[in-house]
Amino acid sequence: MVESKRVFNLQAFDISFFLVLLITLAVYSFSINIEEYADDSVVLYQAYSLEVPFQLLQWINLRYVGLKSFLLSNYFAGDTRIVHVVSTLIHVVNGLLIYFILRTLKFTRWAALGIVAVWLLHPLNSQAVIYMSQRFTLVCSFWVLCSLSLLFYTEKKIKEANKTISYFSLFKYVGFIVGSLICFMLALFSKQTAAFLPFFVLYYLLFFSSYKRFAIITLVVGSIGLFLVAYQSPNLIAQLDSLTRETQSYSRSDYFATQLHIICVYLLKALIPINLIFESAFEVIEFGSSLFYMYLSIHLALILILYLLYKLAKDKRVLLGVSFFYFGLLVESSFIPIQDLYFEHRMYLPLLGVLIVLCCICELIVKKTGLTTKALTSLFIVGIVSFSFLTIQRINLWLEPLAFHKYDYEQSPTSTRAMSSYAKELAKVGDKQQALELFLNSYNTEIKMGIMRQSNIVGLLTILIDLKYYQDALNLGRRAIKMTQGRPKLQALVYAHLALVYFEMKQCGFASGWSKKALTLDSDVGLAQQLIILCSRK
Repeated sequence: MVESKRVFNLQAFDISFFLVLLITLAVYSFSINIEEYADDSVVLYQAYSLEVPFQLLQWINLRYVGLKSFLLSNYFAGDTRIVHVVSTLIHVVNGLLIYFILRTLKFTRWAALGIVAVWLLHPLNSQAVIYMSQRFTLVCSFWVLCSLSLLFYTEKKIKEANKTISYFSLFKYVGFIVGSLICFMLALFSKQTAAFLPFFVLYYLLFFSSYKRFAIITLVVGSIGLFLVAYQSPNLIAQLDSLTRETQSYSRSDYFATQLHIICVYLLKALIPINLIFESAFEVIEFGSSLFYMYLSIHLALILILYLLYKLAKDKRVLLGVSFFYFGLLVESSFIPIQDLYFEHRMYLPLLGVLIVLCCICELIVKKTGLTTKALTSLFIVGIVSFSFLTIQRINLWLEPLAFHKYDYEQSPTSTRAMSSYAKELAKVGDKQQALELFLNSYNTEIKMGIMRQSNIVGLLTILIDLKYYQDALNLGRRAIKMTQGRPKLQALVYAHLALVYFEMKQCGFASGWSKKALTLDSDVGLAQQLIILCSRK
């Protein structure tokens, strides 16, 4: 009887695991026909015209491995449906890797499955899967999880060996560690957010493993090495400052203060995944202000509460989950200023840390209350059905670009990206006057902030030309040329649109001249190439 029950439970688990994967594939099958959004077309063009870089920094800046992942869809004439299918499959594989990691961290198979199921179907993770440009996040996460899998597995096997390791096993473990390092580099070549991994691993070795001495030696040697490099290269600090900031719009300290607020929003949406948005506007919080101290206090209080929970439950996995959450946001939500303050796909991996903590809390509640397996299973099924429904609802909104951007604009009416994205969709359906108003509002707001986005300036020039406001378009274009010094690709697009204005005004001499100027800056500007051909026929 005992054996038959064990076999039945094994079968029940296998069926449950298979159902979770099947439901995930079924839910994301709705996303197969989602169109290109925001910078999708730019990313896909880069992927299909990709050349092998010759410098290490180019591999990182280009996100070469992430771009290379679009290779399969290139064989299908760039069919975006293939892009979505591959993204969904990578998401599922990432879930399998998470299950493997959780099992090595001594989660029961049912607890590990529960975490994986919620992570796979959580609406907050949908943006990373269905937004084509965020293939970078998926691929980066895959390699990060591969790296962690190899490290945790190696640590587990060494512990099980009880210090009696053969030369063959030692060679094998060294190979695993080397493989982990290779996976980390591939993650870094997929997206720069992977840079958090060495810091998290060092932290893990210091506080969660029996290799504290090795971690301390690594930390000391690394610190001395960095000091010597900085001493020998006085310009290193300036170079690092340039490499680790995307914008000058706000200081590092103000960006950090703002992210303390945004991380609270991420956490809230992890717990209650409603009102998800693509574009959002957040006021920059000044470092040292009352708001800064308020959000800092919230984070410190949360960490303290979870530390007390760890002491109560005597479960180090609570601290591991908290640390993984914060380390996962280290690159995009700390002191590295990024132009876009908020994006929900940044929670793709950090969400795992939140779910680990929640799982530990659930296990503690079960122990203290004696909650039955049937009740727990019922709650879990309700949660999975709810998350699946919300994710499908979110995907359906992505299928309707006009409704999608209108919803974003209504949720965040001060977001310049939401304005311009909604304006672009309004222009497509013929409501060009309202589109112009939104474009102008977005453009003027960003100019005051010292920002000029490609989608904004190109969209505004296009709508002015469509409405035959040629003089306004020329004035705007000339101002934009002065403001895009040092951005040759964007400047080339501005020149091309100025050429289009002159072409519409029947002045092919100017149109050809501006088109040639655009091509000297960027030989791939299709609009300029077309205008030269059209002018040559007249």
